[in-house]
Amino acid sequence: MRKSETASTAVRGEDFGDWLSPVLVKEFRQGLRGHWFAWVFVWVSLSMAFLVGFRGLVGEEMRARLDWAYWLNMGLVLHGAPLVKGMLAIDEDLDESRLPLLRMAGYSADWLLGCKWVSMMVQAVLLGSAMLPYALARYYTGGVDLVKELMMMGWMVFGVAAVAGVANWMMTMTVSGRVVMGVLLLIFVPLFEGLLMLTVNALMAGTGGGAGLWEFLAYVAMWLVGIGVLFVFCMSVGAAKYDSNLRVS
Repeated sequence: MRKSETASTAVRGEDFGDWLSPVLVKEFRQGLRGHWFAWVFVWVSLSMAFLVGFRGLVGEEMRARLDWAYWLNMGLVLHGAPLVKGMLAIDEDLDESRLPLLRMAGYSADWLLGCKWVSMMVQAVLLGSAMLPYALARYYTGGVDLVKELMMMGWMVFGVAAVAGVANWMMTMTVSGRVVMGVLLLIFVPLFEGLLMLTVNALMAGTGGGAGLWEFLAYVAMWLVGIGVLFVFCMSVGAAKYDSNLRVS
């Protein structure tokens, strides 16, 4: 076999993870193979199957309650679970036994947190994809606007961009800091979900033009600026914690 053929065969035989940063591969492996993601994925399958399946057997009044439970469940999975994980989990990269290796590797604090954020976003996309068949099933059982359903799901996945930033920041906090953040989240998370619903309504109204279009543009700008500011703030504060630990005394 010629040398060029051997080289091309070697390239084709490389693992997909070899194309990515080792830190990103580590975060993917820990996130997707961890018990937390596995249990959340199982919960999505069981809870959605029950809520959607039972919906086709009841009357209109009970359907409205199941619809409320359906969206509440989705919010808990996509937004609540990462925040709970951020409150309870301890960032292993801040352990003193790992710091010398991270210093030798030369990774910046921003890069380390960025890889954790990307891993959380990938997990959110996978969970959102697992929910898509249930949205279609709700459409076939009747009484559901499929376009609005898919739009709401998309915006909830997009909202994970802010949630993941907050969760990564919380993992660098002390116990007292996490308790304070937990109390604040009990107040602001319902507001966050309410704004998501208002955004979807504005998006649906914006398709008709006129005043609805301006409302649509206002909500899009609000989310882009709000999530951008929150993301930069959380990543900056979390990176400062990493810098203080990675700095050689």
